[in-house]
Amino acid sequence: MSAIPPGQARRVCTRNLDFFLRHHPLQEQGALSLGWTDEFPEVTEAYSCAASPYWAAKGFSPLLLPSKHAFWQAKEEQLPSEKTDFQVAVPQAGLVVRGHAGDVEVLNSANGICVGNIAFGTWKWGKLSFRSGIGGEISPGTGRYPLDSALTAEFVKGTIHGRHQCQPVAVTPDHCASMYGLGDRFSQNHASVETHIWWKAGWQFQWHRIVAYQPAVFRLGTYSLPLKDAAPRELAITDGFGRAGTADLGVAIQPLLGFQRIQAHESDPQRRTHILAWHSLALAAETEKIVGEQNLMALVWVGKVDEERTPWKVQASSPGKLTLRHPSLGEWHLTQAELPSLSIAG
Repeated sequence: MSAIPPGQARRVCTRNLDFFLRHHPLQEQGALSLGWTDEFPEVTEAYSCAASPYWAAKGFSPLLLPSKHAFWQAKEEQLPSEKTDFQVAVPQAGLVVRGHAGDVEVLNSANGICVGNIAFGTWKWGKLSFRSGIGGEISPGTGRYPLDSALTAEFVKGTIHGRHQCQPVAVTPDHCASMYGLGDRFSQNHASVETHIWWKAGWQFQWHRIVAYQPAVFRLGTYSLPLKDAAPRELAITDGFGRAGTADLGVAIQPLLGFQRIQAHESDPQRRTHILAWHSLALAAETEKIVGEQNLMALVWVGKVDEERTPWKVQASSPGKLTLRHPSLGEWHLTQAELPSLSIAG
């Protein structure tokens, strides 16, 4: 017996098959290739080989079930993400899984990437969160951690470090936190970070407490928009708010404390780095070069519901308490003992 109702199990299988077949995953010879939704060898592991794509045959394993099995007889049942918004904490794994507007997001507060294993691409497991339908960036080059869905530190010689090994501090249905270092074992470049994340609709509120032991520029990136087939995209950056989007999907970022500017980062037209598309675009809030202790705060958004993608207003703020207000989402109350206060615009 499966813990998943047969109608939901069938729905999972058919949605996965529909997703990949919709992207035409075959290479020029008509066979499956290394990649995700198309041929993209750069995303593979060192142990991947020509036979690896044929693990995809597991997607057809339900054909082994007899025709009278409940899997075939039951009517397809909507998945939790298709029914309503939800959020579930999995403290044993250091993860929070939540659904909003039909998509699923995983907030990532724990992983086992040790400093001796960073050569294999810590960005694959180390990003702050992962979301269905948007994909992500691989490393654009040696010593260059991708900016999407990550807090990164750029040190003196231009190396960019993101999170690898981290330890969960809190994993609850409405808040997660972790502690980690940014740097490597080959230099004195290092920063200690404590990250707290809360969420509401398509938004994340992120608070990063940093101790930089060497001067570094810190960047907080949105998810990276896949720009398929050179799709038209919107990009607008004003003082204190940035947004970008296509007809199907958008991202936005609103720095609140510690960041000095917002930058748009568009992919190199000569080198693909996004797992879903040749071209991509992410926004990042950026600090000046800092050393010592610093609090960084920002709001980050991704979604399809355009009325969500407008700035928040700081309505009330005192040490340990913060109230934000949004034109369509209403008030958002955040409480954490050491939360610093923010200035309130007149």
